[in-house]
Amino acid sequence: MMKAKHLIFIICAPIIGCATPLKSNETLITFDSIPKGAMIYSNGKAIGMAPVTMKYTASVLHMQSGYISPDVVSVWASGTKSNTDRIRAPIGKSVTYTFSRPSDTPGLDVDMAFEMRMLEKKNDEQRRNSQAYINAMREMQRSQQEQNRTINEIMNNYNNKPVRTDCYFYGNSANCTSR
Repeated sequence: MMKAKHLIFIICAPIIGCATPLKSNETLITFDSIPKGAMIYSNGKAIGMAPVTMKYTASVLHMQSGYISPDVVSVWASGTKSNTDRIRAPIGKSVTYTFSRPSDTPGLDVDMAFEMRMLEKKNDEQRRNSQAYINAMREMQRSQQEQNRTINEIMNNYNNKPVRTDCYFYGNSANCTSR
């Protein structure tokens, strides 16, 4: 049971550790798109492929209105564009804005195919990461078994009688039991 708790912590810690609170003059906006994969531009500069998150710092004018209204454009693989005439993100909050591809423009098949390739690539990356994690766990288990064998050898030689010791290592501490 102790192993499971540590494993959950190892998996959750990086996720929890990344969250930083917003300052009172900041707004966090996540830009997404349907279909996924549109390139997002803010104030004329590419900020990444949707979904992408951008932190904005409010000016004095924005602070007076209570909102940030960034000039953001999305461009899909087919060249279809959509912009944010109406976005108003409240200062001090995190919001998500989703661009919907205009249905009256050609190239939907191109954009859907691009989304599919992007999702396949993401799935492949997750599969590789999962396999790397499994390999790391197997290596840790092998190392722990080797350490247990070494400890058992030492204990057997020291006492001249058979003793089995199992040690489980957690960070900088160990829990050992002998039989």
